[in-house]
Amino acid sequence: MRDDRCYRSALRRCRRMAEQLELPSPFDTTVLLEQLARRRGRPIDLLPVAARPNAPCGLLVSTREADYILYTADTSALHRRHILVHEIAHLLLDHAGSAPLGPAADLLPHLSPDLVRRVLGRTGYDEPQEREAELLASLILSRAAKADAAHPPGPAPHPDSLDVLDVLLTGEPGPGPAGDRAADGRAAGGRAAGDRAAGRP
Repeated sequence: MRDDRCYRSALRRCRRMAEQLELPSPFDTTVLLEQLARRRGRPIDLLPVAARPNAPCGLLVSTREADYILYTADTSALHRRHILVHEIAHLLLDHAGSAPLGPAADLLPHLSPDLVRRVLGRTGYDEPQEREAELLASLILSRAAKADAAHPPGPAPHPDSLDVLDVLLTGEPGPGPAGDRAADGRAAGGRAAGDRAAGRP
């Protein structure tokens, strides 16, 4: 019963957070990270790493100055997106670190252990913080998918339509097929006028 109450409480919290989060359109994890970094007033650096046995596929390392997200680079784009959003969820939920420093120390040898304030690794979901981060990540990605499906990117405008817009705005055709045809017409008209002036048929 207690676990059910905890889950319902976490679900309400994550739903509220996912609904209030400003998502880029179309959805892009890099843009979302930039927005979050500005909001938090501290940089978030992405560090791609090669997959390693028994190492987490995603890792959040926070210092006093910045946050570092290490993620497996040699995986599918869909999996990579999920890893990044999972680590973003840890930041949004302000989770305290619970993972050992070992993997982070191996992957960030230049980083002094004294500077590290938290480490969170995406391995299993036995820990409450990992389950909550995974729940929020799934809600964010679900909302992003629905928004992108409702507002798909439109087709690129036909070049001639841009030329017509140039004529309407400036009175002169811009570069493009229609502009080229207009330029050819002017050149042909100029040659005809020159021929007439010279008495050539």
